[in-house]
Amino acid sequence: MKKGKQTQAVVNYELQYKGLAPAYNLEITVDFKATEEFWHHHIDADFSLGSPSLKIVSNNDIDLIMRDLVNTGVITIKETDFSGESSGDGAPTIEDHMKIVKELMLPIMFNPTAIPNEDYNVLGSTLPSERDGTPGPSATPQPSTTPEPSATPTPSATPSTPTATPVPEPSEGPETPTPPDNGGGETTVPPPGSSIPPPRTSAPPPISSSPPPETTTPPGSTLPPGSTLPPTQSTTPPPSLGTPPTTTGTPPDVPNGNNNQRIDTSISINAGYQLQHRSISQQVKRTFTYSKAMALTNKIYPSGMLSLDGTDFKAEDQVLLVRLGEGPFKKIAIEIRSALDFEEFQIEEAIVHLSYGFKGAEGDKTRRLHQESYVVSPSKPRTNLEFFTDQYGTLTYDYYVEFIHKAGSLIGSHETKVRSRDFTDVTERDIAVNISDHSPLIPVELQPGTIDFEEDGVQSVQVFVSPEEEGSGKTVIFNKDNTLLKKFLIFPKTPGVFRYFRRDIFFFRQEKIEQEFANQVSSQVIVNRPEARILVISPILVNPGQLISKAIVKVVYSNGIGEQFSKALVLNGGGQDLVQQNFTIVVEEDDPRTWRAQTDFILLNGDIVQGLERNYTIEQPPISLENCGIKILKISTLLGADTFSGTIAAIQVQVFDIDAAGANPLETVMLKKDKMEETIVLPNVDVNDPLTAVVLILKRDGTDEAQNIVVPSGLNELLLRITNI
Repeated sequence: MKKGKQTQAVVNYELQYKGLAPAYNLEITVDFKATEEFWHHHIDADFSLGSPSLKIVSNNDIDLIMRDLVNTGVITIKETDFSGESSGDGAPTIEDHMKIVKELMLPIMFNPTAIPNEDYNVLGSTLPSERDGTPGPSATPQPSTTPEPSATPTPSATPSTPTATPVPEPSEGPETPTPPDNGGGETTVPPPGSSIPPPRTSAPPPISSSPPPETTTPPGSTLPPGSTLPPTQSTTPPPSLGTPPTTTGTPPDVPNGNNNQRIDTSISINAGYQLQHRSISQQVKRTFTYSKAMALTNKIYPSGMLSLDGTDFKAEDQVLLVRLGEGPFKKIAIEIRSALDFEEFQIEEAIVHLSYGFKGAEGDKTRRLHQESYVVSPSKPRTNLEFFTDQYGTLTYDYYVEFIHKAGSLIGSHETKVRSRDFTDVTERDIAVNISDHSPLIPVELQPGTIDFEEDGVQSVQVFVSPEEEGSGKTVIFNKDNTLLKKFLIFPKTPGVFRYFRRDIFFFRQEKIEQEFANQVSSQVIVNRPEARILVISPILVNPGQLISKAIVKVVYSNGIGEQFSKALVLNGGGQDLVQQNFTIVVEEDDPRTWRAQTDFILLNGDIVQGLERNYTIEQPPISLENCGIKILKISTLLGADTFSGTIAAIQVQVFDIDAAGANPLETVMLKKDKMEETIVLPNVDVNDPLTAVVLILKRDGTDEAQNIVVPSGLNELLLRITNI
């Protein structure tokens, strides 16, 4: 330039700026149904517990349970590292992941409770799946890691500043906040003292045969009522997987992917935990997300001339901080699903009319931002919707449900469209359309209970239900061929008053019994026999010695006005398949409940013995030889088979009435080596009468020996104490 020659000057521009980039993402998917089955199978059903009624596990048990749930795939871990810090020698191990999983999932899956003693421990050092012989996987599953995405241009990293959400200090005492039950869409809150931000909950997936998609709700998802929303700024970073939480001991090695050693945790005081049981509608898969961001300083080198000439660019007007998932960028996701029995209640479809947000002034519900209708039906039982919040950040919505019924299916009304009440300021993100919560109708289930339909008893029962006694209703008939459950919907006489009228008519061979019930409120009706109006006599044969072939019970009953009813019931004493016989009598409420019977017994040897007539006050009395006044005597030897192993060839026993001297024996029994005992029936002897027995011992050398034995009153066994064999 000094020489006056033209020289080209080149200027390099360097633009340096700071920004946020994702640093780490951890997704934990929990199958709550499989967790519930795991707990029932390995903990509730474990009768080796010190006290089975406690169903409590300790800190060490939680570590083993968490590891087993990961091993079996009930809990899955998916890790994405954008910073590259998880590669190399300093990469987090499976022990680091397990500590993170435990710290995040402990308040969501378990409730803390007291333990019986300080050294309380259930599982010891054995995984639950190994206690009952269930083989585990060959190796502990590692979380799937997504490769680090490439960045262009390569940023120059500065010390990362994670944007985490701290846990607020509890207002009262050191209690651990418990996540609220929000119909399956709970928002987790980590326990106090943890620096890990609360994981974001995923929207409930549809229940189907295929695994549900893991759709994660944006970070700013709304907490249910009663939960505390953590602040969004913090100087305390969350724990990094590269630096696991401090433990009181060195984590043991993991041979072959399974570590059955006792795991030391940072908790110095042993505590107990119980599983948080969830309803069936909440036992689905949930995905919890833990993520952190890092601050980067990036540089770019634009080419060409940089100039603002001729542009309307104003730097002060172009700066806008946008937080995704918050403010106007916050989304509300709602799942509408059916919990209806369309076929039983004859419902064609249900329409959910939902309205949200305000177009004009806040609170003006005449101009709503979103106002749509969604149909659930047998062919479409589930609908998912998602929309942005309004300018006021409103987090509640209103809705009502309209049911479309088949013509003539409602009791007490000819309407086909029925509207529910208005549900306002709703915060739940799951609408389960059902009869009990949404329908203004009265659901009634009818089913026969303890009724034996037979020709000689109750032949059928007719059940009539209606909104009022004189109103129109529906009649159901139950009989021997029709005992299935019936479901109906009753249109109430007065809206909001869930009461109805019921009439039961029981039909017998020649009579009927009618019962009426007003102001019924139960939705489950079990129709039982009218106990106050019928007497069902059904004796039970007791045959301990298997001496009886059949018993004929001749029943006689007299009512309050002197009418007599009689019937002979045949009871089976062997292994034959005979139907238990009953004698059903229609009585008045003030008639006596006593009856009498005399029983004839047909023994297996063909003999027929007649018992004494007895009075009974119960419907199912036991019938046996002894309680009908017939003596039973069992005769056996003290030494059993050894009695006939020496000089004794046989033993003859003659039983006499002690008061009839010189009379013929009541029964004669011969005991041998192949017949060492025998039970005899003495029909003409009372059970309390004493007896005498003459025992003749026949020896192999032709000699014999006689003994006289007295059988005391009430004794039903004669034991021959013969020891000189």
